[in-house]
Amino acid sequence: GALRADRSVVLAAVLRSGLALQHADAVLRADRQVVLEAVQSNGIALQYADPALRADSQVAVAAVQHSFQASEYADRALWADRAFVLAAIQYDKLALQKADSTLQADREIVLAAVHKHKHDFALRHAGAVLWGDREIVLKAIQYNALALQEADAALRADHDFVLAAVQKNGMALRHADPALQDDQEIVLAAARQMAVDPHDASSIHEEPAAALRQPSV
Repeated sequence: GALRADRSVVLAAVLRSGLALQHADAVLRADRQVVLEAVQSNGIALQYADPALRADSQVAVAAVQHSFQASEYADRALWADRAFVLAAIQYDKLALQKADSTLQADREIVLAAVHKHKHDFALRHAGAVLWGDREIVLKAIQYNALALQEADAALRADHDFVLAAVQKNGMALRHADPALQDDQEIVLAAARQMAVDPHDASSIHEEPAAALRQPSV
């Protein structure tokens, strides 16, 4: 009734529980201040906001800051909004995956995703144009050796790059070009990074390169 359309009553209600926004009059669900207060109380309240406010970058970011799940209710158009995606990456590990393809090819955004969500497969969702970017791939490998398998074939076959990669994460060796997996310099560097003695057959029980290529148990 009348209380659902009373701005002061609704403001007080959403301050106590953001989800109270679902009971507000449609006019108040389109009121920017009311919705901001609601999503700052509970990000999931974004789903009850007027569509125009679900497409408002500031409102959507405020919601995601309080609940990464709120990104599900942001207008799809925001995933092509650079400022929104950069902010969402800080809270939602799937943000890069949800982003528009043009932003998946944005170096700053991909680097932010790789840095923030270290052990997730950010590189997998980056634009293919960045799979050959040495800085991005090396940063991803530092956190997750599997990132090398997402890299451009030319990088996986580049001796100096693979050497730098295994110096950051020895397990990356298994994803290098096969021609480099038995390269003595690279194998030794991988062994040093992993604190494995490549000459100690009794501890490895295999040829050094083969041992390093086996999945960890």
